[in-house]
Amino acid sequence: MVADHGCIRVVKQSLALQARGHWVEIVTRQEPFAFNRFDRVSLWHDREQLIRAVRDARGDVVHVHNEPDWLVAAAREGTSRPIVYDIHDLDSLRMQAAPVADEVSAFACADGYVHVSEPCRQAAEATHPEHAGKPAVVLPCYVNAELYAASVPQASPDSLVYEGGLSVSAAVEPHYDASIVPIRHLAPMVESAIAAGFHVGLCPAAPLPDHTYANLGAAVWGPLPYPLMLRSLRPYGWGFVGACANMPLMQAAMPNKLFEYLSQGVVPVVYQADTAAEFVREHGIGVVLESLDDWSPVREADHQALRARVLEMRHQWAMERHIGLIERLYADVLREKTRASMLVDDDLGVAV
Repeated sequence: MVADHGCIRVVKQSLALQARGHWVEIVTRQEPFAFNRFDRVSLWHDREQLIRAVRDARGDVVHVHNEPDWLVAAAREGTSRPIVYDIHDLDSLRMQAAPVADEVSAFACADGYVHVSEPCRQAAEATHPEHAGKPAVVLPCYVNAELYAASVPQASPDSLVYEGGLSVSAAVEPHYDASIVPIRHLAPMVESAIAAGFHVGLCPAAPLPDHTYANLGAAVWGPLPYPLMLRSLRPYGWGFVGACANMPLMQAAMPNKLFEYLSQGVVPVVYQADTAAEFVREHGIGVVLESLDDWSPVREADHQALRARVLEMRHQWAMERHIGLIERLYADVLREKTRASMLVDDDLGVAV
């Protein structure tokens, strides 16, 4: 597994693969959560170190996670082994712009692809013709079974939690700067939820300036180590999934936090996230909000019944139940690489 930082998607997949008996090495710039659980962890600090680390790594397949996208081309410089490109964030979709050179190169260098949702797969295939004909799978960022809450406390239907990225301006103002990272600008949601009578809790993925969001009336804590972050969600009745801005990437993706809430027995509230909304409706495990000006769909929902359904169904979305998709993808890219090698050898007249 190659990554800029040991993000939680890397960790989740690696733990699930190890549970199936696979040897996993993580090549990363930052020490990942649970780093002592993996067969080997190699650190890099610049492109040349990354290339050397990939060249020296064991394993039959090099599984590269974005962002940034240049990691894929660098990994290709370090190995002739099959490369799987795991696309957490498709920049051309996020920016609604033509793909930059690094994204184009990543798709060209890879032998197979992993997407977080079916709409993201479709967007990638429409943008990158080289995607067609190469193996690809869709694997949302499920939570590992070991991190599921064995039991959950009583949760108030008057409480709402959000965990993840939050953007702010340098000067702490009541309305934070939406231009920094629009997908993480959640001040309007916090204000409207509090006005609707919800106790709002926020667990940011990165440290915030003093009083940020708290001055809107929210309880703010964190960032926390991943298992503690999951545990901190349990007392809340609802978990917010979505963005205040209408962002094509958020509409298409299947956010990590959806499955993190479900793993802890928290009922999702989805806003401006079409793929997640479709999933919640299909399984009857949450509420889809149409407007931040009207929280009545949440207020009028039978929270107790929804929570019971979440607790009944959630284990089917453990990462271990779906990691077979990655195993089959590895087998496919290895088979294709071997076939291509044999064709080249035949053309050269080399016995194989």
